[in-house]
Amino acid sequence: MKTKNPFTVVMPAYNEEDGIARVIDEVKGHADKLIVVDDGSSDRTRVIAEECARKHPGITVVSHARNKGKVAAILTGIRHARTEVVVLIDADHTYPAKDIPILVKKIEEGSDLVLGNRFSSGLRNIPAFNRLGNGLFSFLISFASGQEIADGQTGFRAFRKGMLGDLDIRSNGLEFETEMTIKAAINGYKVEEVPIEYRKRIGKSKLNPVRDGYRMFFAILRSGYSQMSIISKGFALPGLFIVLVGILFMLVSISEYLAAGKLSHEYYPLLFVFFALAGTQLITLAVFSDVQQKKLSRIERDVASLKKK
Repeated sequence: MKTKNPFTVVMPAYNEEDGIARVIDEVKGHADKLIVVDDGSSDRTRVIAEECARKHPGITVVSHARNKGKVAAILTGIRHARTEVVVLIDADHTYPAKDIPILVKKIEEGSDLVLGNRFSSGLRNIPAFNRLGNGLFSFLISFASGQEIADGQTGFRAFRKGMLGDLDIRSNGLEFETEMTIKAAINGYKVEEVPIEYRKRIGKSKLNPVRDGYRMFFAILRSGYSQMSIISKGFALPGLFIVLVGILFMLVSISEYLAAGKLSHEYYPLLFVFFALAGTQLITLAVFSDVQQKKLSRIERDVASLKKK
């Protein structure tokens, strides 16, 4: 598949000596420009990447003197990119480089952020615990953004570089992708997904399910709330308070049952359901109204810019 405009693939890499040469060879078959950012690897990742760069034109290798984390490596690659469209891909061979032109084509057709959906090809190469976490986080992202998103954590994505300036992404860990996805959707950017194959990784995973899951969860909460207008927050805060009151009734009921084997306040579970539903409805109203307002504002800005042209 041919693309109209130039684009740059950015590949952050940290201790990926086992698979990086294979991934670079794959990417070079589908992209003219590739920036590999070695994030202070302690193995031969940088050496192998530089050997590949000498063989293939269009490859740039940038190195950090010490390990700064994946987000720092991604941002370094983006700063070195000279094209408006950027594609992110991992160096562990999990994502198929043949799908790069498909993601870029969607950008050329009008999307601002295109995600490679790993779940479309089955879940055999995703550990069971990670599947559960990804499913939960995708549900929360969809709820908070008002748009159905199946795989908001995917590391294989294409986007317009200028979009990042509006998103104010503050994550410095693996929750970077999560925050980018939710803020792009909330701010009215067009987010689209395409099905991809997800392969077994080469090398050792850097993901810590508990630590990184905790960060992703709070990135969703922080992003969703921080992007809300004052009016929407006026609905969301009371909704959250009402949900917490409901949870309090539930905890009291559980405590009573564990201590005495019965409930002394039999109506508490009913109160929990009532408060949880009422609070959730208020939060949903806040999210829906805020997302629609931002989409309308973005449409108005686009129309205004077209008129100026």
